Amino acid sequence: MHLNPSVFLKSMTTNTFFHFIKYLFPLGILIYSTWCGLGYTYDSYDYLSAARSFAAQAILINADGTPYFFHAPFFPIWISWLGHDALSHLPTIHTALFMISLLVLDRIIRMAISSNPLQILAFLAVSMGVGLHMCHHFIWTEPTFLVFFLIHNLCLISIIKSFRISTLSVLILSGFVLGITRNAGIFLLVPTAIILFFYTGKFRWKATLAYFAIASSGFALWNIYALMIVSKLAIFKEGSSFYQDIFASIWVYPDVISQWFLPAFVPMFLRITVLIGLLVALFILLRKYHNPITEVFIIQFFIYLVCISTIVLVDNSEAERLLSLVYPFLIISLFIILDPYWVEIKKGMRVLIYIALSLWIGYISIRTVKNSIMWHNNRCNMEFVIFENDPN
Repeated sequence: MHLNPSVFLKSMTTNTFFHFIKYLFPLGILIYSTWCGLGYTYDSYDYLSAARSFAAQAILINADGTPYFFHAPFFPIWISWLGHDALSHLPTIHTALFMISLLVLDRIIRMAISSNPLQILAFLAVSMGVGLHMCHHFIWTEPTFLVFFLIHNLCLISIIKSFRISTLSVLILSGFVLGITRNAGIFLLVPTAIILFFYTGKFRWKATLAYFAIASSGFALWNIYALMIVSKLAIFKEGSSFYQDIFASIWVYPDVISQWFLPAFVPMFLRITVLIGLLVALFILLRKYHNPITEVFIIQFFIYLVCISTIVLVDNSEAERLLSLVYPFLIISLFIILDPYWVEIKKGMRVLIYIALSLWIGYISIRTVKNSIMWHNNRCNMEFVIFENDPN
């Protein structure tokens, strides 16, 4: 009996049980990495200290006793509601947030991609991403931010398809939370306002102004407060190597993005060349089949990338952390672009593409598993290492 791989994969991916099973792989890896508790970085201590001080005195104080102003306020405020035992609840909460993110991601993928096999492959490529797992392993703001950002973009897609005031209201509310959860959230509010202007037809002015005015208000008020604190403490007065930092950071981000597709041991110039070639090919494909969802995600990704490249000098782990918020949407965009061509591709070529995509997802998974094992071991041994750059 001859087994057609394409037919087999299609029948398997239309099975409801298989759609349930696909959640177990990323969820199992996260549970393993956090088995001995969540990881800490310097800002984790500030979040926990601010949460404790807010629960006790309704003020936000860093771990060193200084006013909490450098980071946005929402995360420590909401975990303060967990009480003095917040730390013991955070691993469960992070796992729950991860599961919610996967459910919303699955919904977005199903809305944007028609092919069942491509839906499964897109889900696995996103859910097994190392950045996604890294930000859920540590006590960071990203898990909270990501849930609201996914809901935000789900509403944005719905508005592009059919404008509704109720959906716009949820979009504005989720955008407001983004601005007070991470300061970098403003870099996603700006492209969203641009998208609303060009995609909401006769509602463009009202929708854009209402969205940006309300969604960015929390960010604006918090940063006015932060500037007042800065002026009182008289910090950040020394000379800054601003342009030097920008130049250094510009090289870090392509390095990190290229490692989403090729291992770190491949020379950087070759990884960047392949990345540029991939982007050119995708833009050529996109010209034939116009898809507003892809355009929305790509606009968000590139505006966000340009903005974060100009803020501070970062290393690879920090860049991976910053990019983890937009990683899902770039990867989904690749599959959306491929989707309309799927019915035109011959079966033999389709099988080859399945194999290539499966090998790529296998690379992504191995990279994440290796780092998750390291995080698990470091946490169980109480060591401090964030990210292993070399996936081999």
